[in-house]
Amino acid sequence: MPMIGHIYYSNNIVPREYQVAINIATLGGSILGRRKAYGLELIITVAAALGSAMASNGMNGSMSLIGWLIFWRLIMGIGIGADYPLSAVLCSEMAPTRLRGRMLTAVFMCQPLGQLLATLVPLIAIYAAREHLPQTTAESCDADCLKTLDIIWRLVLGLGAVPAAASLWFRLTIIESPRYTVDIVRDDHQAAIDVNRYFYSGDHISTRSFDPSQHDHDDEIHVEGTNESIHPMSIMEPDEVSQPPQASWSDIVDYFWHQGNYRTLVATSLTWLSLDLAFYGLGMNDYTTLELIWSNNLTQTEPLYQALLANAWQSLLIVSLGAIIGNILTMISINRLGRRMIQINGFFWLFVLFLVIGTSYRKLMDTQRSSVLVVLYILTQIFFNFGPNTTTYIIPAEVFPTRYRCTAH
Repeated sequence: MPMIGHIYYSNNIVPREYQVAINIATLGGSILGRRKAYGLELIITVAAALGSAMASNGMNGSMSLIGWLIFWRLIMGIGIGADYPLSAVLCSEMAPTRLRGRMLTAVFMCQPLGQLLATLVPLIAIYAAREHLPQTTAESCDADCLKTLDIIWRLVLGLGAVPAAASLWFRLTIIESPRYTVDIVRDDHQAAIDVNRYFYSGDHISTRSFDPSQHDHDDEIHVEGTNESIHPMSIMEPDEVSQPPQASWSDIVDYFWHQGNYRTLVATSLTWLSLDLAFYGLGMNDYTTLELIWSNNLTQTEPLYQALLANAWQSLLIVSLGAIIGNILTMISINRLGRRMIQINGFFWLFVLFLVIGTSYRKLMDTQRSSVLVVLYILTQIFFNFGPNTTTYIIPAEVFPTRYRCTAH
């Protein structure tokens, strides 16, 4: 945004309403949901990242750069919105119980790691292009400077598609969740074959062709080196295995209303809503907020190169550092403290930190002691991720049955 402001606006600042519109477009698309093909939402995200990098005003203003950015960020929001439940649910359903919490935390930790990489890219690009950026004020940015800034912001957005495209093959070739195959598709034999192919590469489990008419040992899946046999559930007696009902409107009413599970859905939804109101409302990812805090509320004009470099460093230190530390703490303690305790503890300390920031903000800024605010902001990032930002991702992936797990998430 700072670079777009310098290139396309005379006062070097993107109008606030345009910034809000782009953020809303990204978040608004995130309410949409599940795809059968795990790679589909990643393809959408890759296409949106490339589209954002190619947004333009057209010839003589025939198009709107901001309009195209809003459009492509909306599309990206749809892809990211689908990725949230899919990544959580697939990890939850394929992870062993004793490792599930840490594995889900590791998956979620890719968010702050991605933020870190997304901050390092402009940092490196700005440093590499320092010869083309003025060491004086932004007003002295000539045609070569504007061209360099235009290349950098497009490079930053476009490179976001690279790691996503690199992981596309893994998503397209991953097996369907065995729990989904057994509980929803009702094909337990295919689930056993998928597990065999995915976890053992066909070396440790042998399967025989499936014939539903057979009810003897031909239908067992033998695990070499053990005396145990896995029986496909579809050929077991009804009193041995009770299959869950299929998803339907009547079952939705029964499960969520008659059985009282709507309380779990409301609890997981409201905690996530409360988290996001604070997380995005605090403006911790807003470069203008970070710049104001670090500048001690002073309005001195920095050289363009120094201002852009400082903005990247500020985001890296406040946002990425605290978030990564919080995720590491969660990964270490999640099996010891539990999801609920971490979430309650995180909300409590966030309440305290927000109270301190809200009551002391003006005093600290007026007395040029904004370094205290920097520390407080880092602490809030730690307790976001050592708290509800991580647990609201994990808990919905564990508390709902297979037929509603992704939808409820």
